[in-house]
Amino acid sequence: MGGRERVANDDPRNAAVLAFLAASERLPGYVASAAPASVDRYQLGAHPDLVEFLWEQLDAGLPTRCAWVVHGRAALVRRSSGIVFGLALGTRGIALRLQAARRGELGVVAAPAADSALGPDWFFAPIGTEALRLCQAAHDEAG
Repeated sequence: MGGRERVANDDPRNAAVLAFLAASERLPGYVASAAPASVDRYQLGAHPDLVEFLWEQLDAGLPTRCAWVVHGRAALVRRSSGIVFGLALGTRGIALRLQAARRGELGVVAAPAADSALGPDWFFAPIGTEALRLCQAAHDEAG
């Protein structure tokens, strides 16, 4: 997958997150799918500090760069599979997709659930070094 087709629109693992994002408010400058450099970071429906943390801190710690815009929102999308596994959501935080069993293996016992429309695997990650470890696991699981 490359270019504007980075997101696997037909993969069932993306169905809930894509429906959630598609139903979100469309802000000025909306693009369905784009590289981060092509958009205004202040028009992504999330606090700029969260976008920066997602794209500059978490993405930098992954084996390959995954920062992408999906339905006008800051996201992390695994390049090899097209699976969305991270989002900056409003002022609420960074949501990651990681199965509950895997979170338990990693010692995450009480992670706040993200929006229920995303599905049970989405949770709000703590901001800081713990987020990088969880993001790396979410990246691996999205393979």
